[in-house]
Amino acid sequence: MRGGFVHLDVRSFFSLKEGAFSPEALARRAAELRMPAVALADRDGLYGTARFVDACEREGVHPILGASLTVREAGTLPLPRTGRKPVDASVLLLARDAAGYANLCRLITDAHMTGERGDPSLTPEQICAHTEGLVALLGPSSPPGSLALAGRIDAGRRAAMPYREAFGERAFVAVQHRLEQDSDREIRALLRLSERAELRAIATNPVRYLVPEDAYLADALECMRELVPINRSNVSRRNAEGWLKPATEMRALFHERPDLVTATLQIAESCAFDIGLRTVRFPDFPTPRGRNASSVLAERSWRGLERRGMRPTARVKDRLHHELAMIHRLGFSAYFLTVADIVADVRAMGIRCACRGSAAGSLVCYLTGISDVDAIRHDLAFERFINPMRDELP
Repeated sequence: MRGGFVHLDVRSFFSLKEGAFSPEALARRAAELRMPAVALADRDGLYGTARFVDACEREGVHPILGASLTVREAGTLPLPRTGRKPVDASVLLLARDAAGYANLCRLITDAHMTGERGDPSLTPEQICAHTEGLVALLGPSSPPGSLALAGRIDAGRRAAMPYREAFGERAFVAVQHRLEQDSDREIRALLRLSERAELRAIATNPVRYLVPEDAYLADALECMRELVPINRSNVSRRNAEGWLKPATEMRALFHERPDLVTATLQIAESCAFDIGLRTVRFPDFPTPRGRNASSVLAERSWRGLERRGMRPTARVKDRLHHELAMIHRLGFSAYFLTVADIVADVRAMGIRCACRGSAAGSLVCYLTGISDVDAIRHDLAFERFINPMRDELP
């Protein structure tokens, strides 16, 4: 990766009304520009991960997985960018390994559970409680960065301290060169924050479209997000620089600080792990000591006969033995138990729940409460349900 640059602040159309391109288009464009790697860091979610990884594998580009998480501190509001509309504060996190990806998933879940529906958010304390395997980029829209741009360097340094203590050398100040009138001032403020907080700085570009000609798409998305007419007065961007720039252009922008560009390559090399896209994984299910998931599923199913008021006829017993044996052989027992518990919890909350499709052909589904359709009474075939699942196994 010597002599190059890796984009780390990139949002696709999975960042609702922010990014103007698909994960596949991102991978394809990165390959056209001969980029060795590129990150996808959508807002408060990992929705495009599977498509992104799959596309990068086809294009020969190393995928870096991350997310831009909305941060709100108790009793405070997002700070306005100087000369721009107020923006939500955010911290960009990148996964270095499987542990980091797991922590990123945990934080995203916490954000959606903590914030109002459709408005996920985290506190700095929540983020700093799960840092293993993660890289943190504190950009202009982060709480420390926003304070620095507002001229409050000391306050920005104090806001950056929890991240420095929690992430150590894996925390960076992300510097952007937007080629705007006040860009030089912003860069100086962020570099000063980097020095005062004793954090390394890194060069980034907020990629929201792939080529300059698509900037108008970002305008339309922004106006849709704000529910305002599409016109210049309602658009926050000042130019069309938020695109996937080639390494040569990024290095030219930061020619006085090539170390900021080199840092992107170092981060890219450290973010290397396989999410197992081609591997089928089933959830683990906690079982009593000395018991496995298959025995627990069998016990629940046999007890379900009495709960459902079914007579244990020879036909019923043969069918149940057959289903349990096949489920055990294919390794689906924990999966059935997990779904059964989820359905029970959903119904306990008063939420209507119904089984759809071929899953209703399973007697085990009926006896464990997943389905309310009696497969014996309606003479439904179990094989039609289990075969599609079996076909997905590697």
